[in-house]
Amino acid sequence: EFRRVLFRSTARVPTKKCDPYGQGGMPLDYETSMTLIKTLNPQWDLKLNPRENLDDTTSSNKPLSLHREFLHLDFISGSKFLALIAALAHNNNHFPEISLKRRLQKDAKAWEIVSSIDCYTPMLHGLSHHDFHLACMVDVETSRPEVQRLFLLIK
Repeated sequence: EFRRVLFRSTARVPTKKCDPYGQGGMPLDYETSMTLIKTLNPQWDLKLNPRENLDDTTSSNKPLSLHREFLHLDFISGSKFLALIAALAHNNNHFPEISLKRRLQKDAKAWEIVSSIDCYTPMLHGLSHHDFHLACMVDVETSRPEVQRLFLLIK
């Protein structure tokens, strides 16, 4: 059955009629995010909202995204890995920000191929339970031996 989801075209958060994340239009707070991140691989990091106003307690403690990086043997291996992540996101209907880049190593004068995954919910301007679920699914995929061959090492 096809269900039509109605949004106000200028809305930044779900309306009362449509709350697809079940969070009342609010992102997860810091305490909840810290509890949920313990269920993931320890390589996941919380990117926090930078405090623009030190007196504003409402903007603090609002994690913006879950972030994880992977090192690859070469650019092709990184591309194959991101194709797997894209398929995973498509199948779960929740889309992270993914990137692949070549960057100079900090300690050595050598290049490294790095893919990164940032899970967040733009509609909430922060994290939802869906982000943690997708990160968990990424952990499952990266534990498979055929996927681990795409990594130089898991960072």
